[in-house]
Amino acid sequence: MTASRSSTRSPSVKVAEVSPSAASCLNVLILPLAIFNWYGGTWIRNELEVVVVVVVVVVVVVVVVVVVVVIIIVVMMIITIIIKNHNYAFIINRVPLYSA
Repeated sequence: MTASRSSTRSPSVKVAEVSPSAASCLNVLILPLAIFNWYGGTWIRNELEVVVVVVVVVVVVVVVVVVVVVIIIVVMMIITIIIKNHNYAFIINRVPLYSA
């Protein structure tokens, strides 16, 4: 009785349904971990650790992208401030747009 009871799921636990596109995305994210394990890395013991590693990787990628975008915006603002502070209008006015 106890052996059959331990193998059955409790009715409150529901299995999450994953769409095929989400499943393929998870497979792509898990693939580097599988390669790492195949080359002798530490074994990831359960699905929770896989989820934690995937979430950490996604958060790191998002933070890096945000930092790069902020750096690009700051550099562009500095360049526009330098151009506005220096008067380059006399160069533009001396260049003829058409020859008479």
